[in-house]
Amino acid sequence: MKKDLAQLRAELSQTVEPFGLVIEKLVPPSKGNQSLVIDLDLPDGPGQVSSDQLEEASRALSAKLDEIDPFPNAYLLEVGTVGAVRDLKTPRDWRRAVGLSVKIRRQGAGNVTGELLEVTDEQVSLRVKDDEIVVPLEAIVSARTRVDFSAVEE
Repeated sequence: MKKDLAQLRAELSQTVEPFGLVIEKLVPPSKGNQSLVIDLDLPDGPGQVSSDQLEEASRALSAKLDEIDPFPNAYLLEVGTVGAVRDLKTPRDWRRAVGLSVKIRRQGAGNVTGELLEVTDEQVSLRVKDDEIVVPLEAIVSARTRVDFSAVEE
């Protein structure tokens, strides 16, 4: 690789920033995989990357990569988003998931699944059926967003 990965990420981050996006994941090509994978996301808060944002950012990334030529061999550029299902680990992850269905594994209390309503520094609030429950962050073993197919109308 001609460029350090951190340096490449910094340059490419500047490229997607005007589109209101951040680089969530950057995986360089390797011997077994000739793809440069770049996953984009919104910087913070709820919402989703639009198809227009993704298309424009993808074109800008392609042009920037042609300009800086960071890899010695040919590669395939794959630009996408982080997807509908993701682990919730950082405060940003939690803020990005407000309004989405999440599954939380709690310490000693089992799992709970519901719509994430609010996130504070100490707890999260979920709507579970017709109730609102509060889960302290310290009681959460793991959590991830999920696709709620029950909300799909036939």
